[in-house]
Formats: sequence, structure tokens, C-alpha cells
Amino acid sequence: MLRNPFLKFFYDQRVSLLVWNIALVATSVMYVGFYPMMKDQQMASAINSYPEAVRDALGLQDLASPAGYLSGTVFGLVVPTLVIIFAVLLGLKVNAADEEAGTLDLLMSYPISRTSFYVQRAAAVLCCLLDACALIFVAVLLTSRVVDMQIEVDRLAAACLLLVALAAVFAILAVAVSGLMGRRAVAGGVAGAIAVVAYLANSFAPQIPDIEGLRKISAFYYYSAGDPLSKGLDLGHLGILTAAVILLLVAGSYAFSRRDIASV
Repeated sequence: MLRNPFLKFFYDQRVSLLVWNIALVATSVMYVGFYPMMKDQQMASAINSYPEAVRDALGLQDLASPAGYLSGTVFGLVVPTLVIIFAVLLGLKVNAADEEAGTLDLLMSYPISRTSFYVQRAAAVLCCLLDACALIFVAVLLTSRVVDMQIEVDRLAAACLLLVALAAVFAILAVAVSGLMGRRAVAGGVAGAIAVVAYLANSFAPQIPDIEGLRKISAFYYYSAGDPLSKGLDLGHLGILTAAVILLLVAGSYAFSRRDIASV
């Protein structure tokens, strides 16, 4: 087990994975369960009373349709935020947590290269995210049937796949920064700050014509702009997010393989 960083990562994080999966599924089920309330005329009127700019920024343009409701709630802000936090926390455990604890040099004594260790643990993070989003998919699909919400299975799968890709960008960003610096606080701060700026750029830049183009440098743009719940998977947007993950993984692996590892 110790010689396989991929499997050992799952073993070490088994309790954390269980707790986060339960929380993500419960949150998704809760939001889908509120869908029948959106059919109430008073609720719809209350939402429509918000300024148009606010509704656009928060993804609340169309809460009456199943696709619009899911886009503005489950896949709008709260669940993606939780998944990204989960992703970054996992990313910080790839090497920085062991390095700060002074145990990373012990792990490096096993007959495995730094690059292989780094890539296997990063791959374990990605599999954890895939697992979490698969559970979200199942939870939303089953709950939607209970509340009579008609949503296409392939489009729901597309939204969940893009959610994996979005979270993976920030997870591997945290992994890359920790590979370069070896400090959780720095890596978590950088990944968190960039995630917030990326969200704000995608949500509020369109309200200001002079900077509207900035949203295209945001990972959130490629996650949501294609409207996967209404139009299906945009392979171009998925490809851009995937390319960002690969570039960050390569850069972080290169930095980690050439840096002195702290032993205390």
C-alpha cells in the first residue's frame, strides 16, 4: 500500500471523502427538492423583482424551467463553491501536508520517482472529484424524478462533467503551487484567491462593457457559458479546461521534481 501513492491517498482520505460526499449529495438533494416552490407565482414574482443585472450575475434568469433552475441553484454557485473548496483541500494534501509534517522525505525514500509520486497523487485527487460529481449526478437525477422535474440525462451528465473539469483546474492549481512552494497556506491562498477572481470576472464583467472580454480568461466562463443543461456538452469548453489542468500538472510536476524538500 505504501508503495502505491495513488491507493494510499484514497486510504488516508477515506473519512474526509465520506463526509464531503454526504455533504455534497445532501446539498444537491435539498436544492432539487425546493423546485416545486418555483412554480408558485409569488416566488417567481419575488425573484423577478431583483434587478436584471443581479439576476444575470447570480444565474437566476429562469428558475421556472428545470434546466434554468438547476443552472441557477445546484450548478450555479453553492455546489460548485463546495466542490472547489473540497478540490483545493485535497490538492493541498498531495505533498504540502506531508512536507510540513516532516514526513515527505520518508515517502520519497521508497523506490518511486518524485514525478511518479506527484502524478499518482494528483490523479487520485482527480478521481476523488470524479467520484463526488458522479454522486451529485445520481442524487440530482433521482431527486428530480421524485419532484417531477424533467431533465435530460445526457445534459445533466454534461453539467457534472464540466463541474469535474472546473474543480480540477483549482485542485491542480493548488497542487502546482504546493509543489513549487511546499506550503499549504500559500497554495490554498493562491488557489482560493484565483477562484474568487475568476468567479467575479465571469459573473460581473459582462455588466461592464469595457471589461466584458475578461470573462473569457475565467475557468467559470468555460464551465457555464455553454449552458450544458439546455444545450448539452460543449467539447471546446471542456477541452480548454482539460488543457489548463494538464498544463498546471506538468508545471507543478516539473517544479516539485527539482525543489529541495523540507524535512522538518
